[in-house]
Amino acid sequence: MLQSYVSSSRVRRHYTPAQALLPFGERKQIEAKCFEGAIDLPTMGYLRAPKLTRSRTVLVNLLPKPHIISPTVPSVYVPPVLVSREIEVLERIPAAYRMLFWADNPQARVSRSIKDRRLLTRATSLLEKASVLSMLTDVTASVLLFCGSDRNSFYDTRAHGTVFIRFTKAGDEFHLIEEFVHQAGHALFSILMSQQNRYCFISERAPICSLGIDSADTRPFGVALHGLVTEALIADTFLRIFSLPSVSTSDRHQVLGRLAFSCRKLAADLHLIAKLSETFTQEGLILLGAISRTCSQIFRRFGARLERVDLSRQTYVFSPKRYAGLNKRLS
Repeated sequence: MLQSYVSSSRVRRHYTPAQALLPFGERKQIEAKCFEGAIDLPTMGYLRAPKLTRSRTVLVNLLPKPHIISPTVPSVYVPPVLVSREIEVLERIPAAYRMLFWADNPQARVSRSIKDRRLLTRATSLLEKASVLSMLTDVTASVLLFCGSDRNSFYDTRAHGTVFIRFTKAGDEFHLIEEFVHQAGHALFSILMSQQNRYCFISERAPICSLGIDSADTRPFGVALHGLVTEALIADTFLRIFSLPSVSTSDRHQVLGRLAFSCRKLAADLHLIAKLSETFTQEGLILLGAISRTCSQIFRRFGARLERVDLSRQTYVFSPKRYAGLNKRLS
């Protein structure tokens, strides 16, 4: 239901990065910044130039293969790593993205594990089978898997086109699916919300507690609305994946847990936001209706099973290990 609404909203990025053709228009040469011996070429990979230890501007020839022509120093071209034909997996944190990580936590590093890449490939394959991937790639050009940081997965408008997923050794393809949909959902809804008062006449910055519906909820209204949309997208995605014949019984058990986890937050936020429906525009009511129908569809199919799922030890990020320990009877 919700994905049908999103598809009809014509959200598209303005480039097709992973085709790795010439994102720089017709130019054959560009000026680019070198940082710590690397020159980022968005959508085309990067150049390694070990002898350039200081930050400086260099002239890069893009054809037939990118290389530095000024200054005259050796360089090695590293082409982009792709999954599902069009999503670039960033193998380093580009210089322009360094500011997005906590300044006091420089330990963040990119995962370059072949295993992690294979899991991401499996995740995108499942998303494609569930007819979700095309919606995500409309707003996502690249994925950066990072570890060694306390920061959760995130999306930032200053790096539109990239989603940042925190991934540890305990992670699996279903964690990647949830975080990919979550962060790409933020990217998608940020575009939809860029038109002022498109959905509602309430300021995005207004705290929920100031709106007379929940005195304890200090979230800005815009954050709560973003949460509602991403929760609905996650729930709808896991509903689709649960129904795939290629998903094993044990994996389906975990998917049920993640579905219950997302639905718990979805139902609570939908109940909260629906109290403000009188302030919504016609398009806002259509959006709420699509989310409500998605929620109803899930509860009609899984209601009793979702109620039996024990989520008592879950935190902000779903833990398959805790879920498995408390829900053996459901497997």
